[in-house]
Amino acid sequence: MKTATSFAIITLWIISLFSPGHLQADQKSLMAELENVDAVQAVALANQWRWTNRNIRINADALKIDFKFPDGQVKTVPMPADKMLVAVAPYIRKTHA
Repeated sequence: MKTATSFAIITLWIISLFSPGHLQADQKSLMAELENVDAVQAVALANQWRWTNRNIRINADALKIDFKFPDGQVKTVPMPADKMLVAVAPYIRKTHA
């Protein structure tokens, strides 16, 4: 009986992690992390989120860094006029995915 109860509680907890309310709250907290960050901090967050498998599309150009969230919202962090973002990719076997 204890095993069945524990299993049911764990199952409900896992299901709650994927509920729309939880995902929306997580997205809001991620957007809040982007408030009042400069471009260098935004690039660091983008790199961290890439490795934690966040479902956020990130694009950077000479003027801005765009974070596009799954619901379509976009948060933009401007690049400073006196700095440039340079990306280097270590291509060994092919050039692009």
